[in-house]
Amino acid sequence: MDTGKWSNNKPAQMLMLRRKHHASCVVGNSLIVHGGMNANYTVISNFISYDLRFKTWDEIECESQPLEPLAGHTFIAVTNNRRKVLPKMVMSEESLDNLKQIQIIGDEGIYCFGGINIHGQCTNNIMYFELNT
Repeated sequence: MDTGKWSNNKPAQMLMLRRKHHASCVVGNSLIVHGGMNANYTVISNFISYDLRFKTWDEIECESQPLEPLAGHTFIAVTNNRRKVLPKMVMSEESLDNLKQIQIIGDEGIYCFGGINIHGQCTNNIMYFELNT
């Protein structure tokens, strides 16, 4: 989409629970969403995925201990796919040498930081969710 305009990507089915103050990130063709607060200001913990192609929601099953209920936390997805960031970018030899020295993060997955738990306490935990490949 290169129109520079917002559009409503209406899902084929409705999200099972409205929320605010959740964490989300995009991994491949999926929008991953966790936690937040429901309409009653209860901190929730469900982990869901929205398929951007087929416009459907699915619950994500965790093989180990699920992420605790959190609101106001942040997600970032880390993948090792090599992509062109700026195809028209011109770099000096020095910049190219520096770029070659950057190490790729070894663990692909979703990193979660901070948030407010069900007791209203701010957390500083860093959690990691491994992506199934």
